[in-house]
Parts: sequence; C-alpha cells; structure tokens
Amino acid sequence: MALSLHCVLIAAIFVGFNVEAQNWKGNVVSYSEQVISTCYRCLVHYTWGCGTCGHYQCTVWSTKQRCANGWTHKGDFNCIIPICSPACLNNASCSSPNKCNCIPGYTGNNCMQNVNECVSAPCRNNGTCIDLVNGYTCKCASGFTGEQCTIDVNECVSAPCRNNGTCIDLVNGYTCKCASGFTGSEHHIQ
Repeated sequence: MALSLHCVLIAAIFVGFNVEAQNWKGNVVSYSEQVISTCYRCLVHYTWGCGTCGHYQCTVWSTKQRCANGWTHKGDFNCIIPICSPACLNNASCSSPNKCNCIPGYTGNNCMQNVNECVSAPCRNNGTCIDLVNGYTCKCASGFTGEQCTIDVNECVSAPCRNNGTCIDLVNGYTCKCASGFTGSEHHIQ
C-alpha cells in the first residue's frame, strides 16, 4: 500500500470578510477578499502531521509538495534518497542528510580518512607495521614471526648441531653444547 501524502491548508489569516474551509473530500473551498498568510500541513493517511510531510515539505502558497531539505527523489516523487554534501567517499553510503556510513577502515564526515591501525603499535620485537584499509600487517625483524611478531623463531628445528650436540635456541640464533670430544659451532671438529 503506497503512502498517501497530501499538503492541505489548515489556517489562513484574512483581511475583510473571508471564509475558508476544507470540504469532506479535502478540497479547500474559499471565499475571500485578500489572503495575508497561509499555513499548510501534511495529511498522511488522514492523520495530521507537521509542516514536513515525511521527507516532503508543503509549499507555502499551494498544495504542491517538494522534497524537504536534504532529500531528493529519482523517477517518481518519493523523497527517499538522502543527500550528503560533500559526497560520501570510499564506498560509504549516505544514510540520512549529510550522514555517511563508512565502511570499516574509514572515518570522518564523508569517510575520507583511512583509519591508521598502526597508531597503537601492534607489532612487537622491532617489527614494522604496514597500515592497510581496515587492518595492518607486520614485517617482523629477524628471529621473530607471527601476526604481531611475538613468536621467537626456533632455529634449533633444523637440528644444526652435529655429532649429538645439544642445540640451545636464542633470539635470532642458536648455540650448540658439544658432546664430549667435539668442538666448533656445530660440533664438527673432533
């Protein structure tokens, strides 16, 4: 069911002997010498509203309607398209007059500013933060890995110590504890 909006005269100030009324069909019947001021209101499904008729506004001197400030229409006269000025950027949507709904990663009145997720310094252990739209990535320093560079790389996983030497993991390196009778960084000298 379509919304029925009508602008109708509800009050008028006259000079001289004047009579004005609304008949049962909603038509204005007028007998007047001179009209000084008029007031139109909105009749929505036979219920009185204010001067603004949804997103419409009743014009002062007629029963015609126009879109209220901040709204426009496309095709038929349904003022349901909000106007954002300046326009919303970065795939944001205009949800009401001059109100942009930003997609994640953007902020500001018209969604022009990229949110810098690196401001909070999320990368640890001297990792470098690279800001992305709605996120970040960390370039980890040598010896660390993980989303925030919090995981120490275990250099002993590759079993670098020879001849039954014991590998001891260090930050960005390792050391070998040689078995009896061996020396060298990887226990290869007997």
